[in-house]
Amino acid sequence: MTAQTKRFYSDVSVTSQAPFVVLLDAKPIKTPAGNKQELPTKALALAVADEWRSQSDKLDIASMVLTKSVNTAIDRIRVRRAQVIEDLAKYAGTDLLCYRASTPDELVNRQSESWDQWLAWLSATTGAVLITGIGITHVEQSQKALAHVHDAMAKLDDFALAALSPAVTITGSAALGLAFAHRVIGPEETLRISQIDEQFQAERWGHDTEATEKMLIRKHHTHNFKILWLRPSDDLDVLHVPHAWDLLDENAMELRLDAMRLDHDAYELAGRLAQRRGAQLHDRTANDIHHSADVAVDDGVRPAIGGGVL
Repeated sequence: MTAQTKRFYSDVSVTSQAPFVVLLDAKPIKTPAGNKQELPTKALALAVADEWRSQSDKLDIASMVLTKSVNTAIDRIRVRRAQVIEDLAKYAGTDLLCYRASTPDELVNRQSESWDQWLAWLSATTGAVLITGIGITHVEQSQKALAHVHDAMAKLDDFALAALSPAVTITGSAALGLAFAHRVIGPEETLRISQIDEQFQAERWGHDTEATEKMLIRKHHTHNFKILWLRPSDDLDVLHVPHAWDLLDENAMELRLDAMRLDHDAYELAGRLAQRRGAQLHDRTANDIHHSADVAVDDGVRPAIGGGVL
């Protein structure tokens, strides 16, 4: 298939009840493997629908990030879930945050200020205590700590794992990936914290062309993180807002979808504003409540939609 496929539908809609399904000319989207593309929240379904609705006469594959992510969750992660969790948990054995510089003092301090809190968060949240070391010499982590990380990842559903995968593999940190998965840190901040070393070197010696290209590629892939921010939290105590996205009114939802078309900084800001909006709604009701390849529709049409990240 070519990178662009002619648009084959006119109307895009979303079913009104869970599990939510995006409809193209009243026909449900299916995954490349022929599975139903059933989504856990209306917010995620609306966002996927918006990707399809915004297409011109040719499908822009690169822009359909959420479609690829949900297909990855359904077709790839669901069928090899145990292996995905095992592979991601191994990153805790060589976690970026555990390897520290000995000099200069400024870099040492930056690493400590940015990284210590997330290792502490990991310990408090999962029970995994990771040991730090100096330089690149391998630091042996305890089997108990690695098991705690594995168990924490195993508690995430398939859609959360679809977001966790690029968060961990791009940053090289299971700790940062899990912090993101628990929604205590956003995609831009996750990436920034993982690039403390590169940023310091750029400030001191200037931007290296190869390093800059790698940073841009990593930033581009933060798009894959977005899927998690459009679904309920798996640990409501962490977010303090039950089903935050489903609490948003229609105006807030439209603002969020508009922000998804803007640059990463606008997306990050919109996420924070949406969480604040959700928290306000939660306060008012507290007394009452506590990356896969193609897509297809029923007629078998299968336009190419790129690949997921695993």
